[in-house]
Amino acid sequence: AVVSTQSTGREIPFAAIQYPLWEAMRAKYNPEGSGFKSGICGSVAGAIAGALTTPIDVVKTRLMTSTSNESVIEVIKQLSYEGVPAFFRGLTARIGWLSIGGFVYLGTYQTVLEIMS
Repeated sequence: AVVSTQSTGREIPFAAIQYPLWEAMRAKYNPEGSGFKSGICGSVAGAIAGALTTPIDVVKTRLMTSTSNESVIEVIKQLSYEGVPAFFRGLTARIGWLSIGGFVYLGTYQTVLEIMS
């Protein structure tokens, strides 16, 4: 149950950032509804959302890999002691992965909408 709560705590903020960004970019840069352009918008939205939610992901990962029963507050205190960069460990890999995912997922979604209409 803890893993589910931790994952949800990361996914909700990510989605709350990614989808509105994607919709705004899609409306501005892709009014014709191109699947490829929608994928580009999704890639950028995923990268931004991923970067902004990386600290949440780092805390979640620390909790999941901890050998003791540390609380969220204890993990945040430890990361604070390590310095601000500790909250952004894995940022480049996360942005890369989420950019690719945003391109494929949201580009495919738009392409399917094109096909169905």
